[in-house]
Amino acid sequence: MLASLALSGVALAGPKDSAAQKLDKQAMDDDYLNVRFDKAQEKLEKAIKECGDSGCDTKLKAQLHMHLGIILVNAGKKDDATKAFAAGLKVDPNATPEKDFTSPDVQKAFDAAKGGAKAPPPEKDPPTKPEKEEREVASDLKHEPVTEAPANTPLPIYVAAESGAAKFVVNYKPFGADWVKLEMKKMGRGYGAEIPCKDTNTTGVLKYYIVAQDAGGDVTGSAGSKKQPYEVQVKSKISGDGPSFPGKDPPKACKSKDACPPGINEPGCESSVGFGSKCTGPGQCSKADGLACIEGTCQVGTEDGDGDGDGGDTPRPKKNWLSLSLSLDEAIVSGGEVCSVSSYESGTYACFKDSGRMYDPSKPRGSNRGTVSGPPFALGTVRVLVGFDRLISKTTPLLLGVRLGYAFNGGPATQDLKTGAEDKKFFAPHAEVRATYYIGKDALTKLGPRPFVYLAGGAAQVDAKVTGIPVSNDCSAKTSGSAAASCKDTNGDGKPDSVDKPTGVSVDAYRKMGTMFVAVGGGMVYAVSPKSGVSLDLKISNFFGSSGLAVSQTLGYVSGF
Repeated sequence: MLASLALSGVALAGPKDSAAQKLDKQAMDDDYLNVRFDKAQEKLEKAIKECGDSGCDTKLKAQLHMHLGIILVNAGKKDDATKAFAAGLKVDPNATPEKDFTSPDVQKAFDAAKGGAKAPPPEKDPPTKPEKEEREVASDLKHEPVTEAPANTPLPIYVAAESGAAKFVVNYKPFGADWVKLEMKKMGRGYGAEIPCKDTNTTGVLKYYIVAQDAGGDVTGSAGSKKQPYEVQVKSKISGDGPSFPGKDPPKACKSKDACPPGINEPGCESSVGFGSKCTGPGQCSKADGLACIEGTCQVGTEDGDGDGDGGDTPRPKKNWLSLSLSLDEAIVSGGEVCSVSSYESGTYACFKDSGRMYDPSKPRGSNRGTVSGPPFALGTVRVLVGFDRLISKTTPLLLGVRLGYAFNGGPATQDLKTGAEDKKFFAPHAEVRATYYIGKDALTKLGPRPFVYLAGGAAQVDAKVTGIPVSNDCSAKTSGSAAASCKDTNGDGKPDSVDKPTGVSVDAYRKMGTMFVAVGGGMVYAVSPKSGVSLDLKISNFFGSSGLAVSQTLGYVSGF
């Protein structure tokens, strides 16, 4: 007895049930939910063909015809859908479309297949809704209900602003899903929100209602309710234009998932791969969770690439930056005895007369050896610099770079006090290494000010000129005329070397610093685009060799690639 029952149970299952069920599941759980009706139809027709007359269980075969009818209704092929339902009823007279997939159009086609004329389900447009209740729902908020919308397209919901309301929320229930809450944003004279593609990619009834709240969170009005929501027929095709915000065009349809190029973030193609998932390149991990594709998996971090942000996403910082700048140097100058032998020997100052010849501090003369007073800063050299910086971290806006250039406006070459021959020339080349750190969020991508600080070091010389420094006259080259009367030869070498009657002259004193330095600085780039801007910075340099402090102001242009 038990053996015969077991054998009869085996006989009920068709030999091709498993393959048909697999195709059925793919068609309804994947293709149908992603509005790929043509692919769903293809799979179901293949499953029916493979079942044949006796290859599948009767109920499974009837179910395949019911599902095919549902797909054909949503694809706009209502006559074919009626034939599919009729074929299913022929296999099993008790077969019906599943409730989760049933819409008024599906019900109508099924009723036609049965030869009846049943009305759509009562939950759509209740025929006996009390007139008073309709007025209450309509009068709470000024809202034009949406009745139908195209599938796989953002669904705009709009409500007029109400006095006393500080917040508007639309609650909606996608077909076959749970309720979702979405806060509406200020839009013109009202508030609006777009129900995203992921909740409209299935045809059927989408329900919604709107609630207005005051600053304390209390409800001040509503349009619809959870018990009596507005209903939107989401269809594969609608007549006329789809819903839109006031004065705006209807939203464009989203791309289907299988049409999304790898790494593209646009409506319908948003990245949603979570932490730890495998990935092959930028744009595949969830940016909303702060994830990036790093070493083949989605991890916390930022993407590496060359996007400029033209598509609206946050742009990725450029790795390489070129700069061209003009720098003006100022030196700290002060003190006495600037034209003395000790100043010359230390290399801190060199003084020159109108003739361009260096003032000779070694000859006996009057006591005035020059004093610099007044403003502590003196204008000095000007230099042109070309720079290159490289971003060295994916997560930290730190750049390493170099500056090469040439300085102008340096002082004359110094002269040997004994021979008068040229001694030291101004060192005009500029060579510098620099580490720069940008401050703030999106420091290398945002528009407007981008503040930064830096450390630097290298080789350069700064000269700063102070004019009109009074000193006692020296005796060099004073061998004839009236000048000879003030100098005489005291050591028998045939040259005047003693000031008999000291006279005063004015000289130009050059403050000399270099040729090695370390520096700190800071400033900002004012970005006019994610990859270019105007830079301004201030640098304080400490020089070695001929020691001293200099301040440099730099104006430049930067460009990333």
